[in-house]
Amino acid sequence: MILLCARPKTLASYPVTSYNVVRHWLSYVIMKNATVWRGISKLLAAQLGLAATVAMVSGIVSGWMAAYSALIGGGICLLANLEFARTLFKPNGARASQKIVRAFYWGEAKKIMITALLFSLVFILGRVEPLPLFLAYALAQMGFWVAPIILE
Repeated sequence: MILLCARPKTLASYPVTSYNVVRHWLSYVIMKNATVWRGISKLLAAQLGLAATVAMVSGIVSGWMAAYSALIGGGICLLANLEFARTLFKPNGARASQKIVRAFYWGEAKKIMITALLFSLVFILGRVEPLPLFLAYALAQMGFWVAPIILE
């Protein structure tokens, strides 16, 4: 599909197709926020590690259903925090301080809504064990405290 738009200077050598525009946009977003996303990915990896540890211990102690529940709890935490980070780091620039504060509050509200929605869906649609689910969620949230110690 050919887009009907003015060619950006950086795409002058490429035909303006939807593929090239998306490819250029993604490379710009990744390079612009590479340092920020590197730190966020380390934090999310620490949270994933804590949730996986709880899942392994739960699986050994109580069986596969407890491990499955712990993985779901850790996944809820990871998805909500990923959306928070995506929302928080969207505005940029020196004059974007009000946008950053607004993005922080909006990101936190979205994180709480996503967490509540996912917990509701898990308890309505799935059969899970609550203790490993909440324990993995709580320990994954503690990843914010543990990540600077572990990753530095």
